[in-house]
Amino acid sequence: MATSSEESINWKKYHFQEYLYYFLSLIQGSKGSYKHNSHGAHLLFTGDDMWNSILLFSMNHDLCENLPDELQNWLHFFYRHGSDHADIYFPADIDFKKDLVSELEQRDFTFWSKTYGMELDLTQQIDWLVADGSVDSEPTLRIHKVDLTDREKMDHFHSIVAENFLYGDEESYRSSFIKMRRQASEEPHMIYFIGYFNGSPVTTVSLSLRHSYLGIVQLSDVSTLVHFRRKGFARIMMQHACREAKRIGSKWVALQGERDAPMQLYQSLGFRASCEFEVWENMGS
Repeated sequence: MATSSEESINWKKYHFQEYLYYFLSLIQGSKGSYKHNSHGAHLLFTGDDMWNSILLFSMNHDLCENLPDELQNWLHFFYRHGSDHADIYFPADIDFKKDLVSELEQRDFTFWSKTYGMELDLTQQIDWLVADGSVDSEPTLRIHKVDLTDREKMDHFHSIVAENFLYGDEESYRSSFIKMRRQASEEPHMIYFIGYFNGSPVTTVSLSLRHSYLGIVQLSDVSTLVHFRRKGFARIMMQHACREAKRIGSKWVALQGERDAPMQLYQSLGFRASCEFEVWENMGS
């Protein structure tokens, strides 16, 4: 049965806004641009050399009336700006999904993945949440909260997160990603943690306090260097971040489960999925 605090939160709207805020932060201070219209559609152009991508978010059902024209206009905008590809995110249960998918397929969009909005209720009695946070089994981590003014540690953080997005040895991509993330990480509402193993930074997690007034913190950037994965570091980092969220008075921790995300890990910690989004892409060929 839903609690009173849960009933007051529209989780689908919350997760939709978090996707939007995330990508807005990435284009902030770059060549990117942002548009939105009265239908509730959001158009974002990153304008970055390494990720010339457009992301379109659509929530409002009124969009259905002008869907073909809107999509065609957006695609013209995408590729007029030299984009490599366009992505569209929308709720999986949207009323006009059938019409939307038909229009997307006619314009050479293909289904890419699903993403899930997930939450953890910090008011529950969860054994690991009320524990003291000590880790008895090896290997152990030393977890440090990162000072936003410490450029070296912030670059360590972004380098670790970058491994989730790299394909092969793309050093130029890594440099651009770190530059973009450096711009996005200047917001004061963020808390960053790095886990050190044998003195080396190997794993990360972050918390966003943007919606702390609702009692919600957003957990993200769960990432571990390739050679240190499958050692339980992600679980340790997530538990640490959730305990920090509880300590500062939050009632909920939210996250988005992306493609290839460790859903079993999230669920084992008590996260449950409340909404689902689909991602379709057009590669501009």
